[in-house]
Amino acid sequence: MKGMREIALFHFLDSLTVFKVVPRGTSLTLLDVGSGGGFPGVVLAEADPAISLTVLDRNPRKIVFLKHLVASLNLKSVRFLNQSLGSVLQSPRPPVYDYVVSRAFSSDAGTLQSLALLLGSGGGMICMGGPSAKNAALTLNTLEQADRWEGRIPFSDRERIVTVYRKRAS
Repeated sequence: MKGMREIALFHFLDSLTVFKVVPRGTSLTLLDVGSGGGFPGVVLAEADPAISLTVLDRNPRKIVFLKHLVASLNLKSVRFLNQSLGSVLQSPRPPVYDYVVSRAFSSDAGTLQSLALLLGSGGGMICMGGPSAKNAALTLNTLEQADRWEGRIPFSDRERIVTVYRKRAS
């Protein structure tokens, strides 16, 4: 089935490319912004039980689906935030994470600067891009590129670029 193959390649294996820039097997907190169907966050949490995942999506139907999915997979370290990113950023004491990732969310400089408020000390923003991100240069005041992986999603010709930005030293 071509459809099942494409789902496996372009959703599941694509999500796992994050491990090219994030260590596996170390206890870390991860926020998946706009997780939608659980990509990449739930896939990463299933692949590495050391990850404590928080899923952020403002759509209640997606959160209900993700809660069902997480229960079916018996994942214990997943939390859900059914809020907009803006409301999380405006809270008096926003939560802090080791990594913030988004596969389908904007990766413009302003958004990344805002998301940096959710990073703990040494924390990283994970940006997943396609070929158009190859020559993209972001000018960020509070973040600097710390790691980058460019390659193809296994068993396909689709390119993926995964970049980690860390807070600049003060």
